[in-house]
Amino acid sequence: MRGMWSLTLVLCVAAFGAASDQSAGAGGSQAGSPAPAPAKETTGAKRVGAVTAVDDTAKTFTCHWHDKDWTFKTTDKTTYWLGTKAATWSDVKVGIGVSVVSHGEGGGQVADKVTIKPPKAPRTVPP
Repeated sequence: MRGMWSLTLVLCVAAFGAASDQSAGAGGSQAGSPAPAPAKETTGAKRVGAVTAVDDTAKTFTCHWHDKDWTFKTTDKTTYWLGTKAATWSDVKVGIGVSVVSHGEGGGQVADKVTIKPPKAPRTVPP
């Protein structure tokens, strides 16, 4: 029984050592190892603001948040929503409120998801 316990302990230590060697090598660059793929500059950044400009030719739009303007590129992978219903690029207009989830790419921002805030219904005051 004692011999079996020793063998189990030796196997566990060996397995742990091998796993440690692999994880230590994963972060560094070793000769012959491929370099890790570059990560996106930012992922999942979400901003809420108002559209101040739309460029139909370049398929970009600019929004104002707090004290800064952000210009977003759109792609064929960009999704558009009007509240909870599907929308399109043509629904992005100057003056509307939007929520944009984006990622950094090539020094700019690419919109992944654009949610257009539906206009508020006018309040009616009873007579």
